[in-house]
Amino acid sequence: MRKYSAIVVAVILAPLLFSAAFITVTGLTATPVRSEFAVVLGNKVNPDGRPALRLRARLDEALQLYRSGEVKRVIVSGGIEEGGISEPEAMAGYLVEHGVPAGVISEDPKGRTTHQTAVALAGMLPRDTSVIAVTQWFHVARSELAMRQCGFTSVTGSAPRYFDARDIYSLARESVGLPFYYAFRRAC
Repeated sequence: MRKYSAIVVAVILAPLLFSAAFITVTGLTATPVRSEFAVVLGNKVNPDGRPALRLRARLDEALQLYRSGEVKRVIVSGGIEEGGISEPEAMAGYLVEHGVPAGVISEDPKGRTTHQTAVALAGMLPRDTSVIAVTQWFHVARSELAMRQCGFTSVTGSAPRYFDARDIYSLARESVGLPFYYAFRRAC
């Protein structure tokens, strides 16, 4: 019985460990390629309308990509938080405050999930447009995959060097979620 239990545990854990390793390597070694757009995936906005630390790190990564000439334009994608705070508006405001011209920023208010962001992108841009998904390291692999599933052929990722304790939970969640994204392709 113990041998059987060990086999069952190994069969369950092996794919999850492989997924976690793939996500970690992909996210921590993400190397953006010069592209038309940086697509910043949303995250928490504080009640005062300012991006929370994790989101600010993503925006700073997009700032760096823009300032270095790696991207020409930035799309900020997110939803509306409780209290009516718009993630895209807060994100765009932050970028403008830090020197990005408002004319090169596009807002996507329908991007409450990774999939919804990819679907919105597919409605905004030709599929041969090159994009860089800007998100946390543990989210790069699934973000790239979602955009590829929506037909984008030139997708790379970029992640800020921002880490916190929640990343452990996020890695576990992504380790389960990424295989589902692969197995059950979502239509755009």
